[in-house]
Amino acid sequence: MTQNLAHDLVPNIRVNAVALGAILPPPGKGESYLKNLAQLRIPLQRAGNAGMVADNVLHLLRQDFLTGIAIRLDGAEFL
Repeated sequence: MTQNLAHDLVPNIRVNAVALGAILPPPGKGESYLKNLAQLRIPLQRAGNAGMVADNVLHLLRQDFLTGIAIRLDGAEFL
């Protein structure tokens, strides 16, 4: 969808995305749940955080030569 929208809206609008993996625990679950999940399912064996998300969003906003990009911020969970 990111690439299709980028293609359709170029050159006036840039379309990029950040695809998140384990960043926050689900409602009703604590940080320990997220930590355990990371150890079991994420190759980098740690969860992400809001700072990582913000850094990547800012990167996309600052790069006026990027469009159609989806940054997978998932610790290699979905490789």
